[in-house]
Amino acid sequence: MKTHKCDVAIIGSGLGGAAAAAYLSRAGYQVLVIDRLPFVGGRCANLDYQGFRLPTGVVWVSDGFHGQLCRDVGASFEIRVPKPEYFYRIRGKDYEMPAKGGLRAMIAIAAEEAEANRAMAALKRGLSWQEPPMSISVKAWLQQFSADPSVLGIFEMLSTLSSGLRTFELPAGEFFRYLMAMSAVKNYGFVPGGCGNITEALAGVGKANGAEIWLRAPARRITQKNGLVTGVLVDTAGGQVEVQARAVLSNAGPQATVDLVGKENLEKGYLGDLEQKLHASPQIIIYVASDRPLLECPGLTFLTESRRVLFMAPLTNLCPELAPKGQHLTEVAAFLGNSLPPYNLRQELDLAMADIRDNLPAFDKHARVLLAGCYHGGWPVMRCWPGNYLPQKTPIENLYNVGDGVAPPGWWGSPSAVQSARIVIEDVKRRISPGEASR
Repeated sequence: MKTHKCDVAIIGSGLGGAAAAAYLSRAGYQVLVIDRLPFVGGRCANLDYQGFRLPTGVVWVSDGFHGQLCRDVGASFEIRVPKPEYFYRIRGKDYEMPAKGGLRAMIAIAAEEAEANRAMAALKRGLSWQEPPMSISVKAWLQQFSADPSVLGIFEMLSTLSSGLRTFELPAGEFFRYLMAMSAVKNYGFVPGGCGNITEALAGVGKANGAEIWLRAPARRITQKNGLVTGVLVDTAGGQVEVQARAVLSNAGPQATVDLVGKENLEKGYLGDLEQKLHASPQIIIYVASDRPLLECPGLTFLTESRRVLFMAPLTNLCPELAPKGQHLTEVAAFLGNSLPPYNLRQELDLAMADIRDNLPAFDKHARVLLAGCYHGGWPVMRCWPGNYLPQKTPIENLYNVGDGVAPPGWWGSPSAVQSARIVIEDVKRRISPGEASR
């Protein structure tokens, strides 16, 4: 069997893995990234389909976060920030939200003055004094202060946006942590050519600094000896390779990591935590092709009174290169009625399509569904419910998880994947010196 030595092996080239590879290779570590797919990026990539360039997951990024990540490591980054960034559709009318105080403005529009004041006072207390406990859901917390359906709809929209969970599923404390953490992340927009350009740029930085990236190279087993990780067995076109590494970072998700290292090698308490806490957030994504723009706004339109649809993103209003000439592309994101299986996906899709027809009047005449799919199981919108924190470290020394399955408190989505990678990178630097694999 062939062997390959490196300081750090990274399983999966999604945003968390790609960010870790860029940071570590710049710090002088010998890095190997392996991925079972034929492209880098995982759920932060793009696929060509019938002349359109479709996101595999991430679609909406921030110059203040994703852009800063790229600037930190010297990767190229381009963003087109719509003005305005958002519209909120309340009782059939679209409202442009101010740059500051958007949530308060929505509540004021949606509710009578007294009702709005009660909800806003509770919101202020949670943000400036003490967040609600984790033992109460967002819905139960809000119902103490408001029964207005429009106010409930606003928080339903924000809950699913922040976590992929409905208000009855998301702990109120975690919701407020998200609002606090993400309040500093500014200037959202679309990446010309798609968000896959970000992970490709990060991969380019890694390669420029000596990192190797093997595609179509699935990990078969994470190896360990006496509780210390030793590397990864990898299938390649040339046969199986034994990768010897001082540290292994898995961006494949906590469950996949368990499967690769073997339950028999892990502590019962760790496995029990994963079984109890590891629940993925599902989402339906519908890509709509049309012969004309379906929305006038350049950014996202959030729906506060819908069956399933959370937002509509007219991608080609700012990024026409994502569609063939004369065609337009709109992404519609919808969330399921509940986040735990079993799902009736046919029924969920029908409800989402009813929302589309209600909110895009030109759909039947000028548009068609290009592709519809449900993100769940091993390819979810979020690998772990926010609030169900799982550690980056595993019981195997120097074996880590990175990605949204081990998100830090208050973080969600692609930023959480990067934040988890940053935590792991700092621990790797404390424990391992760069270049040890070649000594």
